[in-house]
Amino acid sequence: TMVAINRLRSSQFLHQIKELVHLSGESERKRNRETERMVSQVIDSMRERAEIFVGEIECQKKAIQVLHEFSIPGGLLPLDNIVEIGIVRSEGFIWLRQRKKKDHYFEQISRSVSFAAEITAFIEPRRMKKVTGVKAKELLLWIGVSEMLVDNSKSGNIQFKTHTGISRSFPVSAFVN
Repeated sequence: TMVAINRLRSSQFLHQIKELVHLSGESERKRNRETERMVSQVIDSMRERAEIFVGEIECQKKAIQVLHEFSIPGGLLPLDNIVEIGIVRSEGFIWLRQRKKKDHYFEQISRSVSFAAEITAFIEPRRMKKVTGVKAKELLLWIGVSEMLVDNSKSGNIQFKTHTGISRSFPVSAFVN
């Protein structure tokens, strides 16, 4: 009977977890829609001061050029369907628009990363901050990446930070294309 009680408790616990995951998924989707709307508004407000590039081939080249210009590895954003890139150099603001969201698995670090259709960041040498549109899978959860910092020392690491304060470091070599 004790085994049956423990099984019942376990199944009730699992049911409660499933409900929480479902509810958090709904609120996550709502937050994502709101974030996407706000990102589009920010991009629209920056347009008149921006250098804007369109077309997949030109945007692909420009994205890699800008990342290298700021000493950020080109493979950090493995995007192959970029249709627009905008740069407001006076603000250090950059945006990339893709045809659709892209999921990518970085084999060297065993991590899945999701790139939204619109990605924004404030860029400076060796650093991207206030990043939107990039999420990394940590255990079973997708967590938004808010900052990427390339270490200037001999360690050759790049540090990723989330809005919640979690950070992870990985070798830069995992992001070189």
